[in-house]
Amino acid sequence: MAEEKRFLQKPCAYYEYAQQQSTTLGIFNQSTLQKDFHLHIFWCRYIHYCAHQKYPPNTKLHAHSFFELHCILSGTMIYNERDAEPKELSAGNFILIAPRNQHFLKKSSPDAESLAVTFEPICEDTEQGKKLQLRFDSIISMVAELDSEAYQLIELIMQEFHDNQPFCAQNVKSLLNILITNLIRTIFEEKNLTNTAEPLCDARLIDLKKYISDNPSRFFSVSELAEYLNISTRHLNNIIDDEMGISAKMFIDTQKVKQARKLLLETDLNLQQISEQLGFSDHNNFNRFFKRVEGMSPGIFRRSKGDFKDNKNN
Repeated sequence: MAEEKRFLQKPCAYYEYAQQQSTTLGIFNQSTLQKDFHLHIFWCRYIHYCAHQKYPPNTKLHAHSFFELHCILSGTMIYNERDAEPKELSAGNFILIAPRNQHFLKKSSPDAESLAVTFEPICEDTEQGKKLQLRFDSIISMVAELDSEAYQLIELIMQEFHDNQPFCAQNVKSLLNILITNLIRTIFEEKNLTNTAEPLCDARLIDLKKYISDNPSRFFSVSELAEYLNISTRHLNNIIDDEMGISAKMFIDTQKVKQARKLLLETDLNLQQISEQLGFSDHNNFNRFFKRVEGMSPGIFRRSKGDFKDNKNN
């Protein structure tokens, strides 16, 4: 009797185990919007460094409140970070730059190409969401290797940009979600964070974040937050510096700008209304604050949302 043709490539035992897992884990009546976690992608661009760019790389020391990812497709690049050794990258590497890490592109070869993405993980106020947020907070800038699956995803992303068919932006966002989460998995595994049961962040920081988010119109001082936790300002600064590598004042500003980004991206409120909700005396003060922390004005930040089509030829 002729052997039955198989369309599945792996041995039967692999699929038998997968079947067991699917029965155990299951997915029942689930929306495609994850209740614990999803990614907000600000922009995605293909960059060829020797060509004229609508959005040239930033060669001045700067920082963001979101993650910046570069997948190096050809050539070489050198990224500098404040108080750190230069990171040299070549084709087959990716670099993930963590929020608030000051950095700049020092040098790139004429044939350098990369897929660049900026994003923010949105972790909801659930048990699993809080665990994931702690893991993201623990990530520092690092360089690692792209695998074959990552290259396949990048090829599909570039094909979507090239063909520009209906649902192009939706497909690109879906592919980027898979690409980014797979690369973050790699980082978690290298940091041995995948299955750890130990807390990765001082629980008092979680309490502070919630306290600040519950009072969006207030401007907290370091001493007020220290008093809330019943510790000294020096102790609070040490906790935040140990966990996040920033000062308590920067921590406060980061939480405030996080509230601002949410209002800018998820509501139709104008800048004056947003500034009032966040406790600013007028929108000019809000503009100055946002630009100081985020590196761009709130108007430019809002316009950058979902900007895929404008960047498909970069």
